[in-house]
Amino acid sequence: MEEKTEILDHEGDAYFERNFENKIKMGNASFGMQLFDEFLCNNPRFTKNFTKVLEIGCSYGFNLDYLKTKHENVECYGVEPSTKAVECGKKLYDNKLHLEKGTADVLNYSDAFFDVVMMGFCLYWTDRKYFMKILSESDRVLKTGGLFVIWDFDVTIPCRRQNKHNANTPTFKINQTNLFSNNPEYFLVEKRAFSDSGRNDFDVDPQNRCSLSIFYKDSKNAFVNI
Repeated sequence: MEEKTEILDHEGDAYFERNFENKIKMGNASFGMQLFDEFLCNNPRFTKNFTKVLEIGCSYGFNLDYLKTKHENVECYGVEPSTKAVECGKKLYDNKLHLEKGTADVLNYSDAFFDVVMMGFCLYWTDRKYFMKILSESDRVLKTGGLFVIWDFDVTIPCRRQNKHNANTPTFKINQTNLFSNNPEYFLVEKRAFSDSGRNDFDVDPQNRCSLSIFYKDSKNAFVNI
């Protein structure tokens, strides 16, 4: 069975059930989401036309709810492979978030629909078979002048790691920032290092290194006519 099918049918719900209780106890948003909101508060020009946000791999929507609380006029959308997480989020947040079951390789939205597309610890779970399509779909639904936001592992050497909970869903750690930094249509606005162990600083252990990367999509000025 391919990894995408396994996550849709089994591991997505299993992951949600393993982590939901602890997440509720901890409250607030993920560390990456809080860093991104800090960036928005310090750079208000990015929120002037800030109306639609998509989080890919949104779980039950806790990051989107955090963002919605801070920026009331924003419409928040989320795509998540776990049926149970989506159902939980719809009940918990009384449908104020637009949550749907799905995967990142097929986004059911029109071109240039979103001002912000976010992926928080999502790409390292994705089936490598669909990896490039996921990046293409994310680019398709993001407006020129929008922000693409990733917080994920940030290792020096790409590595594949066995999932102790499910052998059919390995994880992949790479330097996610490099995926867009060489694309002239994406400009790296800010990168913040943090640690998977919960610290807000650079981690000397390569396997614990994480980062938040914020890219500005600038298709109009990407190329100079010669």
